[in-house]
This record gives sequence, structure tokens and C-alpha cells, in this order.
Amino acid sequence: MKRERLTLPMWKNFADNITQYRKNNGYTKTKMAKLLGVSVKTINRFETGEVSAYITTKTLSNACALTNMSIKELFNPVDRGL
Repeated sequence: MKRERLTLPMWKNFADNITQYRKNNGYTKTKMAKLLGVSVKTINRFETGEVSAYITTKTLSNACALTNMSIKELFNPVDRGL
């Protein structure tokens, strides 16, 4: 069965923010996965908006700590030059 991609705006914002942070800091998906304690497959899911089924509170907490953003900021459109 094919998984459908979530298109809710907050998940899109999360995907955009995580992707922007990774690229602005010159991290590969492998490095980002290591920093967050997840697999590269999970990073791919994060960056394509399939995040909701795979994110744990620990991973979300790690993402907040790594990006220095609050949960609210991660799920809102932000252009801060992460």
C-alpha cells in the first residue's frame, strides 16, 4: 500500500524548516540523520512532508535543540536564515 504524503501546512512548514536548516549549515542528509538520531530514510520523510507518522517526541526535541527553534517555530513558516 502506498503511503500518502501529508499536505497540511504545518507539516510543510516543518519540512521546509528542517530542509533549510540542513542546507544552510552544509549538512548532508547522513550528517543530519546522525545529529537527530534517526535514519537517512526518516530525514527524507521529514523533507518531503511525510513526517507525522515517523516523528517521536525525542526526535522533535532533538530537532528543536539542534535548530535552536521552539516547536512552534518549527511548525510555522520561518525565514530566519537558519
